Amino acid sequence: VTDYPPIVSFACNHTAPSRLKDTIANLKNSQGFTVSIISEPFVGSANAAATDAPPGFDEWSITGLIKYACTFVQIKPPCVKASAFSMECELYKSVGIIHSVAGEHNDMLILVRVKSIRLRKDMLTGTVVLTATTRK
Repeated sequence: VTDYPPIVSFACNHTAPSRLKDTIANLKNSQGFTVSIISEPFVGSANAAATDAPPGFDEWSITGLIKYACTFVQIKPPCVKASAFSMECELYKSVGIIHSVAGEHNDMLILVRVKSIRLRKDMLTGTVVLTATTRK
């Protein structure tokens, strides 16, 4: 969405009218979240985590993926260790989306600030330039 501060967005559906998905609940509880861009061999494992599990269920337990601790101290959820690229994020703003017919609050637009980016070494090709601004 923006480059400075680095903001990205995504939308998340409620699992039921009165039940937030864990991702939204974790963000609202200041736990942050991570975005892990994975390679094709890991797609099936990652999709297993997209299940509509009850609150508190550890989706990692059914994926076979390995956790990687975040480098930014305030971000509690881990990254996927095998990910080619990962971002550690914290909530910037959330906007409720109201269904135009039913009038119910059923989706959420989430804007998050990227606090840290990790790129797997084998993904680097050519010259990489980091400046003080990009490292803040």
